[in-house]
Amino acid sequence: MKKKLFQAALAAAMIVPVSVPVYGENYRWKTVTAVRLVPFGTGTEWIITTGDITVSSGSVSLDTPANLGSNGGLLVANALTANGDFWGTTDVATSYPQPGVPYKGTWREVLNASVDSVRNQISIRNYSVVGGSSTVCFGYTLREVNGNFNFSDLVYPPGAGSGINCMTAPPLNEWCAMSVPQVTLSFGTLMLDQAAGKTADSTVGVSCTSSSVSYVLKLQTGNTYIPLSNGMRANLGLGAANSAPGNTTYSGSQSSLRLRGTLAGTPTSTGAFNGTGVMMVVYN
Repeated sequence: MKKKLFQAALAAAMIVPVSVPVYGENYRWKTVTAVRLVPFGTGTEWIITTGDITVSSGSVSLDTPANLGSNGGLLVANALTANGDFWGTTDVATSYPQPGVPYKGTWREVLNASVDSVRNQISIRNYSVVGGSSTVCFGYTLREVNGNFNFSDLVYPPGAGSGINCMTAPPLNEWCAMSVPQVTLSFGTLMLDQAAGKTADSTVGVSCTSSSVSYVLKLQTGNTYIPLSNGMRANLGLGAANSAPGNTTYSGSQSSLRLRGTLAGTPTSTGAFNGTGVMMVVYN
């Protein structure tokens, strides 16, 4: 299963006094962008790919204490199998606090200390369950009093709930993948009074191991648009029918679809703007 990153332009920043809590702040977060299942001895290995997305903290300030418990938390990936068992790994980063020194502090401090070091590929292995339905998630787990970590209950940063960080894995040895890792929708130079309704096109390609696999393409947030840093949004449409993400079923070993972004709303600022989202393949 593969997701796709979309970028609308260049970044802009806003400077605020550090003493004032910021709500609805956009921040960079890592999420699962692909999952592939392969046999591993008498069990299964989940091969997980991660990528960047932009998340809004919503009504919670990043300067509030992270709800990771008194003992702190650690970044992990887990997999829930159809029989109700959890498997997981803490080996998700190129560098992180030494064992016994988990993340603590505000969400801003925790994110700054952990997100940059997340691996692009993570592996979870089990030794007894072969194939079957499974869901993979990525987030923080709480450290228990005895020093252990519980893979069954994860905590997510503000605005990044399980719906953003979890993905249903494909069947064993079957998968679909985006043929290009990143697609850019460039809207060019715009006049303020002409921005709404402006469109930009690109192409999304999907390759599957079997022509019998059917799927839909969805934004991981469940929305049909990508919010932009200038207060507008880019409504997305796929194919000649300009179908909103999640509304049309596709199949075939090779697919190439037009991706169109249409600007909507009123810009609240001038200058460069951007937005990112993750599009994923969801199997029917």
